[in-house]
This record gives sequence, C-alpha cells and structure tokens, in this order.
Amino acid sequence: MPGHEISAFDRARIIALHEEGLSRQQIADRLNLVRSTVSRIIQRYMDTGNVRSRPRLGRPNVTTERQYRYLAQFARRFRSVPIRELRSQFQRTYHRVISSRTISRRLSNAGLRRRPPLRVHLLTLHHKQRRLQWAREHQNWLLPQWKNVIFTDETRIGLISDDYRQRVWREAGRWHRFNTALAIAPYQGGTEMFWGGIMYNRRTELIHTRRY
Repeated sequence: MPGHEISAFDRARIIALHEEGLSRQQIADRLNLVRSTVSRIIQRYMDTGNVRSRPRLGRPNVTTERQYRYLAQFARRFRSVPIRELRSQFQRTYHRVISSRTISRRLSNAGLRRRPPLRVHLLTLHHKQRRLQWAREHQNWLLPQWKNVIFTDETRIGLISDDYRQRVWREAGRWHRFNTALAIAPYQGGTEMFWGGIMYNRRTELIHTRRY
C-alpha cells in the first residue's frame, strides 16, 4: 500500500481480521502490507488498547510500503546485488534518491542482511543424477544394513583459500537455499590430500596421502 502512514481505517481492518482468527501473514497478504507492519499494529493494540500512531521524532520515512516491498523483492531476486546497485535501481524506478543506510535498514526490517554465501562445489548434471539415484536406491535401508557399510572419502585442502569478501542478501537460517550459495572451483595454489573412513561405531585413521 503506497503512502508513509497506514490509515486509521486500515488499522481497524487489521485488528478486525486479527480478532476473526487470521494469522498475521494472512492479514498482510490480504491487505497488501508487510508482515512486520501488521505485527507492530497488533502488538500496539494488545499493549495499549488502541492503534493510534505514537508521536514521531525526526524525519518521516522516505520510502512507502510499496517501495519497501520492491527493495526486498529485488534483493531476494538478485541475492548478490550490492547496495550501490540497489540505490541506482531504486532511483531509476521511482526517480528518488535514498541513502545506503535507509536501504540497509529497510531490508533488515524484512529479515534480509548481507551475509557470506554458502560455498558449495560445482556439480554437473551427471553428478546430481547419480547422487539422486543412489539416495533413492538406499532410502528404505534399515540400521542393520547400514552397520555393514563403510564410507570413505578423500579430501583436498587448498593452500590458498577464498577471501570470503562476497556477500549475499539472506534471511537468518536460510543459508542452505540454492540462490544464496556460491559455486566455487577450489584447490588453486596447491593442496594437501587426506583420506579417511567411518562406519556405524568406528572410524579409520586419517591418512595424509600426498601433496600437489
């Protein structure tokens, strides 16, 4: 909903829908608002018995609810976009200039913060198909069967690591989502190779095999 302030009528609608038993997310979807706004109004009603806005200090918000949602949607679509590009995109779309601090604050209110992406190995389609096939073939195995299996693996440790400077817009606890992960090509600059294995109740020694 455009505008800097939620009208008294819409505040009353929020409380009415809340008392009808709708969840805060359902109310937000129905009234085209963000969930944090709905939660704030409901909490104020529960604390004070009314939904009037508290007196404000300082300047009013420079972004509307619609612009607020636009920033969050753009950051979720382009997870690695830097703040300077968000500023430029916002200016091109709405012909208004906002600060990087305002963008960070608005996205933080939407649960988005700049965080390091999950580093994952770059898998081919063949790799993915083979892993899925293996999982399906063994999904019904029972514990006695797994006790007879030993898992072994080799791993390389790169002597030159990623500097981890890249960041993505990500919600807390959503580190595993594919669009917040970064595929990497590791092992540049030399590596150390190690081998080991595990079973149900034992493990092998860790063996240093060779250096590249």
